Amino acid sequence: MGSEIYNTRNVYLRCMAAIYLSAFTSFYVQIRGLYGPNGILPSHATLGIQDKRHFFDKFWENPTLLHLAPVFGLTVSYCMELFALTGILLSFLGLVYQKICNLFIFFTLWLLYLSLYKVGQTFLHFQWDIMLLESGFITIVVAPILFSEKRKTTPRDQLCFWLVKWLLFRLMFASGVVKLTSKCPTWWNLSALTVHYESQCIPAPLAWYLHQSPVWFHKLSVVATYVIEIALPFLFFAPFRKLRLFSCYGQMLLQVMIIASGNYNFFNLLTITFCFSLMDDRHLFGLQNNKKASAMENTVTGITLGLLIYFTVLWFGIDLGKEVPVHSEIQFSAKDFERALKLAVATSIAIGAISFFFTACTSLYDLVFRSRSSLFEYILNVIQYVTYFTVACFLFGISLVPYSTLDPATRTSLPVFLNRWHGQFDQFHLTSSYGLFRSMTGVNGRPEVILEGATELQGPYNEISFKYKPGQIERPCPFIVPYQPRLDWQMYFSFS
Repeated sequence: MGSEIYNTRNVYLRCMAAIYLSAFTSFYVQIRGLYGPNGILPSHATLGIQDKRHFFDKFWENPTLLHLAPVFGLTVSYCMELFALTGILLSFLGLVYQKICNLFIFFTLWLLYLSLYKVGQTFLHFQWDIMLLESGFITIVVAPILFSEKRKTTPRDQLCFWLVKWLLFRLMFASGVVKLTSKCPTWWNLSALTVHYESQCIPAPLAWYLHQSPVWFHKLSVVATYVIEIALPFLFFAPFRKLRLFSCYGQMLLQVMIIASGNYNFFNLLTITFCFSLMDDRHLFGLQNNKKASAMENTVTGITLGLLIYFTVLWFGIDLGKEVPVHSEIQFSAKDFERALKLAVATSIAIGAISFFFTACTSLYDLVFRSRSSLFEYILNVIQYVTYFTVACFLFGISLVPYSTLDPATRTSLPVFLNRWHGQFDQFHLTSSYGLFRSMTGVNGRPEVILEGATELQGPYNEISFKYKPGQIERPCPFIVPYQPRLDWQMYFSFS
């Protein structure tokens, strides 16, 4: 029987409501300046307002409810504000009231954010936006249809919650891999963090102090990043809780450090939310603490962590130096990594498939042999399980298409129908590929675009300072998580 995750799932749902709340609130206060009639990218120009096709035809091609704005006599930007306000209200209710966290609420939140994303243009096309859309759809599957007074895990909960774990794996593994496949020199010589803290879009106050760290510490931090992002995710699927929890807290530590050093809106908080898929009620709420780990679990955990340390030292040439406290240098070549990556991608898909179907089988066993419900409830549970299993299979299958882009050979070996399904539903962003910090910017300094303005053509012209992005050197770095000033971010990419 699987672990109890009823309360853990509820914590995840409340956290997702909080993420939606921050996303909608952050976006709402910027709509008028970005998308209003006099905004930078007026939203009315992005939709075919004169398109006379049926709503459902337009929706399938470009899925946004904003197609309905002219029907109600509203401007697109005004309708965007209404959608954002509705999202704020629903997500706030979900955050403070558990019974609101059901399938219908999360479907509405996902549809509202998708509708805004589709007209958001360049200001809304960040990796965390598509990640919120994918995780938002998975949350629809994870959430209960309606709140139940029976405070227990249902057979389909384990299966649906597994999809969050798979998303976390793809995110972290890809984020680590692309740093090396990009062949960026700073990632290969482990010097990326010597420039990262000052070159990121909006550094946090702690970034200045971290930037002053010695080079050997920066290099060791890059090694730790590779271990956390590339190696530890495979432990998500380990059969022992200790290994899963170890990998879980490794991911959380990395995200907390990123939050402390940089302002990346809700992205890191969303990633931490995914980590709850590696926990259960026994760990998160201290339930059944009298159940101790077996000798085999302790032995396997010790051996695994020992091997992890050994290969980290071996592959990154870590030793105690004379000139520096700790010396580290990558000991493998790009060709070596490409060969290892090909094997790792294929192996991870196999591990994911085995883990998925094992979870499905254990959930089915609980439904068939451990159910204590009436015949009518039993039939309903079977129908519900089959439905959710079908949806989960579909989501897992199409997720392999963007994930396999890490290795072209694996991508071409996927069944044709998976590529077809992915293409047919790609406009809904049910799954995406990820890979943050592919190449390090700021190696040759941090150039900034300076805007100047005046009330008259003859001047005088004065510098227009951005509210959050570094500009005036006497102004301290802000801490604004989970808010994202989208104009500041785009101005950052104008030179990076």
